Amino acid sequence: MLFPSLYEELDIERYAKIAKDMVPACNILMALCDDSGQLVWINTEDATHKEIVQGYREWGCVQVSNCNCDCKEYKQDGTSLACCALGELAGRSAGELVFCELSAETGVCTVSGRIVQVLNNIAPLVKVELQYLYELNAMAMELGERYDELSMLRSSDLELTEYRESRHILSRYIRSCGEHLEADYAAIWVPARHAIFPGGTAYTHDSLETLSLLKQLCSTAFTMFQSGHEGFGINDKDEDLRRAIHLPADKKVLL
Repeated sequence: MLFPSLYEELDIERYAKIAKDMVPACNILMALCDDSGQLVWINTEDATHKEIVQGYREWGCVQVSNCNCDCKEYKQDGTSLACCALGELAGRSAGELVFCELSAETGVCTVSGRIVQVLNNIAPLVKVELQYLYELNAMAMELGERYDELSMLRSSDLELTEYRESRHILSRYIRSCGEHLEADYAAIWVPARHAIFPGGTAYTHDSLETLSLLKQLCSTAFTMFQSGHEGFGINDKDEDLRRAIHLPADKKVLL
């Protein structure tokens, strides 16, 4: 599995709910597989259906013509699945999204026109979010390296003007990240200090609500990191953690 952390951060259950809402009368089986075909997530606990999804790559397949994404239909012994490639990340496959309709009588997997329609709508959204998560994690890694550089400069005997210049470079980088991600707020939070430093005034929605949220986040994050917490991702499912930083349900954050 090439991108386990991205799959964990992907809010796949939300997309499953969207798919169900699109065709409420249809019993949809939905699964996410990694680049090797390994099952990452599936919306059922049925062992037979899991086995079918895990072995579909050995079946014969045809390209689905009436689909906007790279979709193939895999068939074997009266069972069929529709699979859509999720593009590439770092030159490697980002995996596949698998859909089919389950018969209420027999539980047989089939592909219908409405399944193709759902896949046509859901797959591009999942593909974009995976790319977004990948870019954001890459930015976070780069930002960590820049902060390490800044910390080393701060602990050295370099002139204060050089230290200020290095912080200015870091601030500029945070601003560019925030603009690229269309973030409501992007800031430098410095460990061991109860303070936040806007990344070149990078916030685009500087409402009192946003600023208040960031101050709460800063105060709580300070205590968390002092206790050894290493941070959390953009779609962290830990509800206790989200409550601890007073994060609204419609907000996402990366620390």
